[in-house]
Amino acid sequence: EEWRMGGSQVDEYLQSARAGRPGWDAPEQPRGRGRGSASDRASAQDWDDDDEDIMDFDLQDLEGGAVAGKFERGSAFEGLDDLEDEEEEKRSPKKFSRPDEVSLLYDDFEEVPPPMDMAARQPEPMRQMESPFQKVMEREVDLLEERTYVVKAEGIAVRTLPDEKSPRTGEILRQGEQFLAIEALDGKENDRRLYLRLPGGRGWVFDDAKIYPGLPSVELVSAGGQRMVKEEPPPKPRPIIAVLGRPNVGKSKLVNRICDIPDIHGGIVFDEEGVTRDRTYKRAEHTDDLKNTYLFEVIDTGGLIFYDDLNTVTFKKEMQLQIDVALRESVAAVFVVDSTVGVTQDDMAIAEYLKKTYIPFGLKVVVAVAKCDRLEMMDINTVDFWGLGLGQPYPVCSLHGRGIWEVVDKVVNRGCNGLFPMRERGQDDPPEPRDRAVGVAICGRPNAGKSSLLNALVGEERSIVSDIPGTTTDAVDAYLETDEGQVYRFIDTAGVRKNKAMGVGAEWLHVSRAYKAIQRSDVALLCLDASEILTGNYRLGDAYWSPNSTDRMLARKIEERGTACVIVLTKWDSVPNKDENSQKRFTEAIRSNLCGVGQWAEIVTCSALTGQRMKKVLEAVDKTMTSHRKRISTPILNEVVRDALLWRLPKAKAYNRKLGRIYYACQVSSEPPTITLFCNNPKLFNANYKTYIENKLRQDLNWFGTPLRLEWRKRSERRAVSEAEKWLGPRLQPEPIEMMR
Repeated sequence: EEWRMGGSQVDEYLQSARAGRPGWDAPEQPRGRGRGSASDRASAQDWDDDDEDIMDFDLQDLEGGAVAGKFERGSAFEGLDDLEDEEEEKRSPKKFSRPDEVSLLYDDFEEVPPPMDMAARQPEPMRQMESPFQKVMEREVDLLEERTYVVKAEGIAVRTLPDEKSPRTGEILRQGEQFLAIEALDGKENDRRLYLRLPGGRGWVFDDAKIYPGLPSVELVSAGGQRMVKEEPPPKPRPIIAVLGRPNVGKSKLVNRICDIPDIHGGIVFDEEGVTRDRTYKRAEHTDDLKNTYLFEVIDTGGLIFYDDLNTVTFKKEMQLQIDVALRESVAAVFVVDSTVGVTQDDMAIAEYLKKTYIPFGLKVVVAVAKCDRLEMMDINTVDFWGLGLGQPYPVCSLHGRGIWEVVDKVVNRGCNGLFPMRERGQDDPPEPRDRAVGVAICGRPNAGKSSLLNALVGEERSIVSDIPGTTTDAVDAYLETDEGQVYRFIDTAGVRKNKAMGVGAEWLHVSRAYKAIQRSDVALLCLDASEILTGNYRLGDAYWSPNSTDRMLARKIEERGTACVIVLTKWDSVPNKDENSQKRFTEAIRSNLCGVGQWAEIVTCSALTGQRMKKVLEAVDKTMTSHRKRISTPILNEVVRDALLWRLPKAKAYNRKLGRIYYACQVSSEPPTITLFCNNPKLFNANYKTYIENKLRQDLNWFGTPLRLEWRKRSERRAVSEAEKWLGPRLQPEPIEMMR
């Protein structure tokens, strides 16, 4: 270990050996020996009689780099292990002269000058070198819990810095190697590195993540026993393009084409004015002629009008407010006009409104002439719309998809100098928090407070609120992210009415979109007007309130589609004569009269007007989703089924004395939870007993808020036992009984 320190005497030995002088008598050598002398061989034999004549060695960090070879006894290097040069060690610290030995990142070691001639070498005065550890000790100490780091620098070895406990340390850490840090020191002044101390006197390693954030030499893996989760960079926000125009010019059809969404899933397309009222957001992308793909969002808005029609309900002020919000959020707008009608006074009014209010502040507007179905007349139909003063109009046929690419390419304009984020070629879109959002559909009868509930949850006027039933026409999506990081996607739906009361026109499409929203969501909020419940004679008990056929139909639809449910009693502020038992009485009335969903759903009372108990709605959604995604192991599930059989056995049929037997049960899926029960014959279990088993599973396993599906399958006893052994395993084995002596 002594000759591995390096020093002037080792350098002289190397020079003499390379010069061809095997024997060299160094001056002032206390224990030097000539090659091949008798005393030399005797001392070597006394030094180790058990060793072989040839000894392996590995000289590292000597002059010229690491040398690996074998020493024979009697050579010039024999006896170097016995040198007692403690004074020389203090004077000549360890040196690293090979370029690949010294790390490219950790170059704090002093470089060794090239070897000089023996005659020209002059004795240097003794000086004390300032070690890296002494530099480190001047920094402020910050004690850490145990932290694990990993070497990340590709193709670069990390060398540990020395300290006072191990001044000659030079351990090399390769890529992918992990090490433990027990102390951290910050650099002074311009030194932005973080020095990490290794346990056991292994030295120091510095973290240069602040200098090289893209490629740090080391990276934190775990702290205090908890593994660190690498935070991904937030996705770039997508710019928004608004689509506006007067009513019934083909805006929704154009938006569906731009976003490449079928009409059955996109905006409602119907030849009638006032079908779209609220603004809806949809994602889209565009690939230009250079094969670059740009990402953005499109807002579909209602028809913009500047007059009131006394014969019809137009919602002029509310719809204009929604359009203004969409234009303020957008970076560009597509003004849609109708080629079959030509330029109208409404088109001129909208053009003047845009040029006066938004275009001076940088809004880019592109005119799209819709309904140009004849190919030979597309360019001719655009001539009249040059008079709008908004630049070149572009002909568009949304029915056949003509002209869509030209309009979007004009708006995007090769990214507008980085305004539109570009997707990397060969890569998918980066994950966004909205991708893991919990879908919550708000459904109910017309004028039940659904839109008010949505606006109160998201904190903005997202939907138009009116006392007129049927204000909401299409499904409106709105996102909410809480402080805990949970993301919700609320879907406001149109009010559902009876099939007899609905017409064949647009209202049927509205109700159809409501059912589709329930199917694509995770939780459904069934809104009931609390002011219409318990309004009769209280002396009649629970029988004086009965849900109508629409509420029962909605409850049945939710349960059939396997969606979790929360019953929300809205307009709680309008309930007269409330006391401390009012909420309990309303809950009992729903449990007693609303079958199906009313038996297992969470019930919450709230007021969107005053904000009372709005937080309870989110808590009920979280609790319901926990039950909706719960999975129960097979042994525990069979214990509950066995307990249910012990309490109550199925009754035998009058025409058959054979009793029903349940062999075992297992959960096969979740969302909704589905349990398969293997029995001898499913026909031997009546509806009451199946309901009893379902209620027993809900009570013992706390499975509330979600529909529970039970599948009864017929199995022979022998086959059921063989399959149960695979599921239950050692639980079927009898417990050993100790024999009494």
